[in-house]
Amino acid sequence: MIRPNDRIYVLPPDFGVVYIDGEIIRPGVYNLPATGPLTLSRLVAAAGGLGPIAIPERVDLTRMIGDAREATVRFNLAAIRKRTEPDIFLRPNDHIIIGTNWIAQPLAVIRNGFRATYGFGFLLDRNFGNDVFGAPPTNIGN
Repeated sequence: MIRPNDRIYVLPPDFGVVYIDGEIIRPGVYNLPATGPLTLSRLVAAAGGLGPIAIPERVDLTRMIGDAREATVRFNLAAIRKRTEPDIFLRPNDHIIIGTNWIAQPLAVIRNGFRATYGFGFLLDRNFGNDVFGAPPTNIGN
């Protein structure tokens, strides 16, 4: 019997979770939505997108098959985004790992080094160029 001032709590149904890890901006556990299916590309977007050294062609999905087996399949997220491959619907307890390779980190360091050098060179030329190299020549009146 419900009486005045009684509180009734209704827990939302558990639709399951998926896990995303690796070279992603916000790795973690994500709830499957109650309103419809969640796809791989939508999960990557919800997790903030790929990290700076992620390789979109190396997305591994591990899914339980029955009670005692699991299968891992590699997907090409770049092809999914270009719509040349179908997007994948996720199921409860799927585990997605966004991969990289051994050369991605050194290339990122080199790329960022060039960016830093270019930015410093630009600042040096624009702001301190006269102090370092002297005033630019003028041809006024000659």
